[in-house]
Amino acid sequence: MSRKTESLFKGMGAGLAAGIAAGVIGTAIMTNKNKSKKLIGKAVKKIETAMDSVQDMFS
Repeated sequence: MSRKTESLFKGMGAGLAAGIAAGVIGTAIMTNKNKSKKLIGKAVKKIETAMDSVQDMFS
């Protein structure tokens, strides 16, 4: 696979992950402020895992 294609997929994965994280964080803040810190922490950990998986697939 060419470098341009790999970069494209990595960028798409990063954008998708950022969008999902923003949605989860926004929802957590709007629904329950007390639990939002815990939910945000979980979301960040899951996004990090997903990004590592995407990078491993294309490296």
